[in-house]
Amino acid sequence: MASLNASHLLQTHLGQDAHRSGLVSSRVFRSVCVSRMRPLPGEWTWAPPEGSAAFAALVIAAEGHTVSAGDGAPTRALFLPPVGSATIVWSEPADLIAVWLPPDAVSEFANTLAPVPSALPNSPFLTAISAFATSLSGAAKDSSGVARYAIERLLVEMAFGALLERHSSDHLTVAAAPLIERARSVMMARREDAGFTAAQLSQDLHVSARQLQRAFAREMTTPVIALRRMRVELAESLLRNPHYDTLSIDEIARHSGFTSALQLRRALGAEHLPPPSALRAGHG
Repeated sequence: MASLNASHLLQTHLGQDAHRSGLVSSRVFRSVCVSRMRPLPGEWTWAPPEGSAAFAALVIAAEGHTVSAGDGAPTRALFLPPVGSATIVWSEPADLIAVWLPPDAVSEFANTLAPVPSALPNSPFLTAISAFATSLSGAAKDSSGVARYAIERLLVEMAFGALLERHSSDHLTVAAAPLIERARSVMMARREDAGFTAAQLSQDLHVSARQLQRAFAREMTTPVIALRRMRVELAESLLRNPHYDTLSIDEIARHSGFTSALQLRRALGAEHLPPPSALRAGHG
């Protein structure tokens, strides 16, 4: 991702150069790019390239402004998937912030995606994402490697949270979704929080611990084991990825929802995986 930059993303996904897109500022945090734009009058054609070069984008309009896809109603924000095409328009004058997410990040919440742009509800959470991303787009480029990693992960989780909030606001979708699917969505969004537990999960879903246990028992597992496996999968992916070699084992553990490297080692052992050092060395 060394060559990743906003100008390239705007050209390959929207067919717009920096001038037409009104690119004001941008920052790259490892594999995630944040850009702020004040586009010229007109419209965009969202058409991601095929394959691994396709990014998704979370586009948020400034407070009081709107953006829309095709014939859809104007909204505060859109999630643009890494597939398909759509016409994107905005209210004038435009002030937009975009969080560009790579294929690897998008795959973490692939089950939440649709092949068409998704309108996201305006909410305090969306306002917080916009404020955070806007502050990042123009910040001085002096972040440490650990800080860039933490910001990258936070932006990915925020995007997932925005999608999850959209689905949670759709009462019909939530009511129809099996409890196990809703539980997995919440766990995916919060797996990096070491303080998040199965008890907190049942509270978030407004169900009893017994109901949650029964739902997972039908899949021959428990909420505790399922959450641990999600954290192990994240830790394993980070340990096997050379881009994260700058992080210590303890930092990997904490970014994956474990309280310490020892807890991570035990969790890997419970899943019959090699210890962290072996995974990092490529012997797993």
